Amino acid sequence: MQSETELAWFDSKLDVKYLCANAPNLDAIFSEALRCNGGAMVSRIVMEPITIGGKLLKPGNAIIIPSRQLHMNENVWGHNRQEFDALRFKRQKNLVRHPSFRPFGGGNTYCPGRVLAKEEVFGFIAILLHRFQLSLTEGKGPNGGKQVFPKLDDSSPALGITGPIKSHDVLISAAEKTT
Repeated sequence: MQSETELAWFDSKLDVKYLCANAPNLDAIFSEALRCNGGAMVSRIVMEPITIGGKLLKPGNAIIIPSRQLHMNENVWGHNRQEFDALRFKRQKNLVRHPSFRPFGGGNTYCPGRVLAKEEVFGFIAILLHRFQLSLTEGKGPNGGKQVFPKLDDSSPALGITGPIKSHDVLISAAEKTT
């Protein structure tokens, strides 16, 4: 990923637009992180009578569609749907347009800040990798052991991105790069 982010630096300045358009690995990881950690919900108003799952929904009533359930649909994401697969979106590029991928909502409630959010995250990562040498701090995981890949704390509902279980924090060492 560092080789992708380094290509976005021109004359010591980061070109975030270039980075967002030319970093397929970073893009795949970003999409997978949103899929695995998103807890947003989409709300809609029923416009005409419709029966779903044996329930009659009447016009004027509000419905809420939790994205988390869409993002964990085994028919779409496969048997490893609960695992973080960094290359899932790189292998299957059409998944970013699948109706079961709604990290920023959809329709007239599509988040207007989604492009800025992506640019901010990509920019942060590019600056971090450009300025620092990073490594996992081994021996600092739970009980002094090897660090584990963070698991989502889904013990309570969230309206946006959810965090990891408290004991699953990732600890890193950062040393400033010398040029």
